[in-house]
Amino acid sequence: MKIRIVTVSLFLISVLISATGNENFQIIDSRIFDPEGNEFIPKGVNVQGMKWVWPGDIVPQADKIIDAWNFNILRVNCKLYDGYWQGQNVSINAAYQTIESMQAIVDAFTPQKVVVMFEFHDFTGGYYTGDALDDLKDAYRKMADLWGDNPYVWFNIMNEPGGSGANIPTWINMHREVIEVIRDEKEANNVIVIDAHYWGQDIGEWNTNPVPEENSSILSAGNELINFNDKTYGNIMFSLHVYDQWNRGTIEQAEYRLHDYIGRVKEKGFALMIGEFGTNASEGSLYFETAFRATMKVAPAHGIGLIWWHWYGGDALKLTTTGNGNGGNINSSSNPTNLTWPGKMFWDYSNFQGNYPPFITIHQPLLNETLIEGSNLEVKMVAEDFDDGIKEVRLYKNSKLEGVYTEPPFNYNLPDVEAGRYNFKAIAVDNADNESVSTTISVNVRKSTTIGTILFITGSRKLSDSDNALFNELLGLGYNVVHKDQSEVELTDASNKIALIISSSVTNNSVGSMFLNSGVPVLIANPTFYPLMKMTGSLEGIDFGFLDEQTQGDVVSGEHPVTDNLEGIVELYAQPAGLGFGKPTTGAEILMTAVNGNPDNAILFVYPQNGSLVDMTAPAVRAGWYASADEDVLLTEQSLLIFGRLMEWLANYPVPADKINFNGDKPFDMFQNYPNPFSDHTTITYKLNTSGIATITIIDQIGAIREVLVNKFHTPGIHSVNFRPGNRYPGGIYFYRIELNNRYITKPLVIH
Repeated sequence: MKIRIVTVSLFLISVLISATGNENFQIIDSRIFDPEGNEFIPKGVNVQGMKWVWPGDIVPQADKIIDAWNFNILRVNCKLYDGYWQGQNVSINAAYQTIESMQAIVDAFTPQKVVVMFEFHDFTGGYYTGDALDDLKDAYRKMADLWGDNPYVWFNIMNEPGGSGANIPTWINMHREVIEVIRDEKEANNVIVIDAHYWGQDIGEWNTNPVPEENSSILSAGNELINFNDKTYGNIMFSLHVYDQWNRGTIEQAEYRLHDYIGRVKEKGFALMIGEFGTNASEGSLYFETAFRATMKVAPAHGIGLIWWHWYGGDALKLTTTGNGNGGNINSSSNPTNLTWPGKMFWDYSNFQGNYPPFITIHQPLLNETLIEGSNLEVKMVAEDFDDGIKEVRLYKNSKLEGVYTEPPFNYNLPDVEAGRYNFKAIAVDNADNESVSTTISVNVRKSTTIGTILFITGSRKLSDSDNALFNELLGLGYNVVHKDQSEVELTDASNKIALIISSSVTNNSVGSMFLNSGVPVLIANPTFYPLMKMTGSLEGIDFGFLDEQTQGDVVSGEHPVTDNLEGIVELYAQPAGLGFGKPTTGAEILMTAVNGNPDNAILFVYPQNGSLVDMTAPAVRAGWYASADEDVLLTEQSLLIFGRLMEWLANYPVPADKINFNGDKPFDMFQNYPNPFSDHTTITYKLNTSGIATITIIDQIGAIREVLVNKFHTPGIHSVNFRPGNRYPGGIYFYRIELNNRYITKPLVIH
């Protein structure tokens, strides 16, 4: 039904425009219609005009602009005055020195129904005032005389008015004076385009919050440029520039913020375009990737046109990889292979035919957000499709369909959530049955009391099935987990962690060398890192490697805490996959080998602290843990049991094993300190089942006693002592030990 209403509405608009004989563009509500009554969505690029910094003539490139790139609008950058722009003399453009000289651009493009939109760039971040404003009005008088009867010439009054500080009254008054010249004095009905203030970005803030209406010139005062002087001025629209103020937070946050802003602008009945945006992720300045990707995804689904900055190349923003990055350097007019990655995205956009796919994102919770068990987990999605409308939104939790929504708000609520890792993916379907898939958002729910924090390093932000299973197991066991991918991890990330994991998905060798001398216990799940961490020799296939089509392991030592009560053949994978192995030095204890009769193919082995590695001693305990080259491999319950034990052993080493036979009742119990980790103070609680002199000590990682907290006679019962490290203890892992009658228990604690 919604499709029919939209279709009829567009048909009636077309009939209305044709019946009135109007040969101009018409802005009706938030949409633009060309002289034939067809909806017009700008797709174009910024080019050089009068006295502009980029030299040369744009006219000879008209065929590539129109036929290859399929652009339907040019934003022509002009200046009224000779001068300097970014240190360059801009009066040298011999092609366009006067307003009249730009007739060549109009003659080349507008007969082919390409809009030529002129704008003036003299006072970016400010305003034309005094004599300069008089000159600007004179310029538009001339332009109205020249092109007032050409509907394909638009007037974008000035570039990026107003910098820091909310100066909306000036934004209103300056534009009103120019509008009066064009509409009242010259009676020209060309489309007028007005850039938002705050350098065209309309925010004035650098955060992830929705755009405050009071900051936004368009939202708070757009109507004052359409309705004033007791009349309504038609064919006025607005332009947004998307750069650094929009490049905040995650891609999902940027998408939601732009979606929210565009929706609010449309609700007010204002037409909008993106007059400048772009990126080159290898360079800095204002050109940021997050804002660019969000714009490419959100704006088309809202029917908002995009104009790339810029055609000429020569700075950070390039469409092509050859020459200075000029858009005209394409090596094919149908399928160019020398586009930059953002150039390729924009090529696909400008040449796209048909209905636009819907937009969908999960904007709450954030990627890898951590909650406490028992919390309320709320998932919020937004979806948009301007040409067909949204038919439904499907939400998947851990790959299973969780809900189908046909009307907004698209929200899902999971109360009293249990500890674990939850993956959410949303699919939007429009009424033409086109689908779009959101980024998968993972949420970590940990127990209310944590054992400690583990650093988990993976190959990318998106976890493989096996990594996801390990992550989920850690959370369920009570660990807090910090996730870093290989491109963002730093050595300092290991500070205050009880252990770190290098996943089988990590491929960057610098990660191994980064943590070679780390004093934090390490689990390595990628055998190619064994030589880098000095755990094996470097001969691939002999000292380390993968065995194909494996599912099992053979337990060698069933007495170690990791493999306690396990013996013989153990199922490790749910389906055949690559099994990582290493040939460790004699300083290692081999716990499990491959099921192939080769004792050198160790798939699970550990090094104690100060154990003998290759050409060095282990600064902390290390473990080599079988890994799969197949990222979607499923681990068995036995694998997850072994993994949990391994992490407990790593996190508690060098906890001495209690080999005293208590012959029934234990003489004492030691509970985990709380809070842990901590910075100011923690409470250590212990229970004595017999009388005697009990000693509580703090021990560092090399086994030295740092402090005696308690050393006195106790009666049976529960006792506690507060430990305040102050500035005497650098952050890190320490241990506390209770000793009574030559028996002891040791547990770890972590100081932030």
